[in-house]
Amino acid sequence: MSRKPRHIDIKKRLQDRMEFMSATNQLPMKGGFIEYDFLDQTLGRREIRLLLKEDFEQMSENRLDELSAIISQSFKKTYALLLMSDRADAIRRIVDDRNRFDDDHFFNAPFQVSRAYEPDLCQWRPQESMAEVRDILIRKQWLIPPRLVSNIHQQFPAREFIFPFVEKPELINYGSFGGVYKVRIAARHLEFSEGFGPVSVDLIQAFQYPKTAGKLTYLGNSARL
Repeated sequence: MSRKPRHIDIKKRLQDRMEFMSATNQLPMKGGFIEYDFLDQTLGRREIRLLLKEDFEQMSENRLDELSAIISQSFKKTYALLLMSDRADAIRRIVDDRNRFDDDHFFNAPFQVSRAYEPDLCQWRPQESMAEVRDILIRKQWLIPPRLVSNIHQQFPAREFIFPFVEKPELINYGSFGGVYKVRIAARHLEFSEGFGPVSVDLIQAFQYPKTAGKLTYLGNSARL
């Protein structure tokens, strides 16, 4: 029997959620993802502490309390991706890194019109022993999609990006570069100027440049219904 039954259980719950969302949103490419709300329900501070206890049996109670609080507040997405990759033990070194990157720095890049999405994760240069962990986070970051911003055009890598849609997109028209769809976006994955919206209806346009790397563009408020 595994010495880490809690890790196995949480990993399965996260993977099952991805499969459910993939079946629900029916994207033509990889559609499975985990919403922020489900992540919070699955990885609360108490659960994180129990997971840390399985990985670090000799860690003091005070340090477990401290580390679980930090992860819950600032590294939850990072920790979930590591759990799904069987590298949850790496979280302590990431938290203790002197540069102190966290989820916002790793995954939520500032957006500008016509600017590609370039989170700080791509600029992170850890020690050689953590290079594998960096590669895991780069590959799997889209399983928990970043926030969409309603008033800016955002570009994402088409081959990897997974839009946080909670139902099958409805094709309503064709644009110059591809189809325009009405969609429902998961709560907390769409940010308005006044804060995060509920499950929302917006438009996106998907297209692929010929002879170059594909990009997906989110049209935001310019195409609100």
